[in-house]
Amino acid sequence: MEDTALSSTLDIAPTILDRAGLRPYFGIQGRSLLPQLGGGPGREDLLIEFNDSGYRMGFRNAPARVRTLLTDRWQLSVYHGQSWGELYDRHADPQQVHNVWDLPDYHPIRSELMERLMHQVIGTMDESPRAHRQA
Repeated sequence: MEDTALSSTLDIAPTILDRAGLRPYFGIQGRSLLPQLGGGPGREDLLIEFNDSGYRMGFRNAPARVRTLLTDRWQLSVYHGQSWGELYDRHADPQQVHNVWDLPDYHPIRSELMERLMHQVIGTMDESPRAHRQA
């Protein structure tokens, strides 16, 4: 069975807990894949976070911090401290050769995806329980 819907490694733990009949703990960031595996809908979008710990990718003064929103059709990447980004149509340009970030016809799509990205970033804030004592 092949499923091309979006999913994340964050979804593995909630899926295992769901399969075991256990409730996920408060603050877990993934979601169970069992409904999707049973024919239900997958994610509409997916947040990918990259925090480079070294000086790579052409960034001289700071490590790269990138946030990417992936949908079935689009991939939008935003680089911290940069005025440019990347926007690719995954259907028309699956090899991601033509960055349409700066093309005026794509500005409405870019704006919509930026808003969705912002909501994903806010929604993945760490909600894990905090320790009451220090070790």
